[in-house]
Amino acid sequence: MGIPQGTIEIDHPKIASITFATEVGDRADQMVEIFVELRDGRHFSFTVYTPRALEHLMRENGWPSLVDLDVMIVREIGLGPILHALDQMLALGIERFGLEMASEEG
Repeated sequence: MGIPQGTIEIDHPKIASITFATEVGDRADQMVEIFVELRDGRHFSFTVYTPRALEHLMRENGWPSLVDLDVMIVREIGLGPILHALDQMLALGIERFGLEMASEEG
């Protein structure tokens, strides 16, 4: 049950689409880059990790910590958990969490 690389239109009052930069497979230690287009025209990028993927990345690189602006942590990589996280971010001010990208028009 993976998610193909590409853009998925979202039926959501504030989110227009989510673009997956790479295909999402079934691995529990996977991470993926996503780009979120909001209905107000703003665009944000996130790196989505599962806890297992973060642990693997940190252990592999010998990092005692990881601090990054655009990190989203979900139990499993899928539309449901990602939308849940985005709803929380939108309620708190998404610009505090994601990297805002310049619009294609500007």
